[in-house]
Amino acid sequence: MGCCYEVMKQRRTTRRYKRDPLPDGVVERIIQAGIYAPSGSNKSPYLVAVVSDFEVKKRIREEAEAVEREFYRKKRAVGEKEFLDWVQKKDIRVTKPFLTEAPVLLVVFEDSRWSDRHSLESTWLTIAYMILAAEQEGLGTVTYTPEPKTFLNTILGIEEHYRPQVILPLGFPQVRNRKVGNRPSVEERTTYFA
Repeated sequence: MGCCYEVMKQRRTTRRYKRDPLPDGVVERIIQAGIYAPSGSNKSPYLVAVVSDFEVKKRIREEAEAVEREFYRKKRAVGEKEFLDWVQKKDIRVTKPFLTEAPVLLVVFEDSRWSDRHSLESTWLTIAYMILAAEQEGLGTVTYTPEPKTFLNTILGIEEHYRPQVILPLGFPQVRNRKVGNRPSVEERTTYFA
C-alpha cells in the first residue's frame, strides 16, 4: 500500500491532547488540503473558522457541554438504551475537555447558499481531506458534531447562511492510539454487478 493508504489506515480518533503549540504553517497546510477536495460546480461552499483563543474555546466548550447534556437527557427520556449503552461502552462523556486542551479548533461551516450544488456533500469531502492531512502532519483530531450547533454562529459571529457542520480539534495526541479498529471487510460492504 502507498503512503496515502497508510495515512487512512493509521488514523484514529483523538480525544486527549497535549497543550503544545502547533508548528508554524501546519494549520494552513491542513486547510489547504481541504481546499483541494472536489466540490459541486467547483464552488468550495464552506468556511473554516480557526480558533486558538483560549477564552473563545472555553465559551465553545461551555455551550457544547450544555447541548450535550440536553441531547442525552432527551435520549434517556425516550429510552434509547442501545445508543446509550454504546456511548457508555465507548466512554463518551458529556464533558469535552478536548475543546480547551487542543491548541486549535477548526470549525467548519457549510455555505447553504450553494445547497443546490451539493454544498453539504462538498463540505464533508473537505472535512475528510483535512482529517487525513492532520494525520499526515502527526496531529490528532476528532469529528465532533454537537446538536444543535447554531451556538457556534453566535459565539464566532458567523452569518446564519453558514451552517456549522463539525468542530475539528487539532493537537498532538497525549497517547498515540495505533490499535486496529474493527472495520468491516471489503466483502461485507461491497456488491458487484459485473
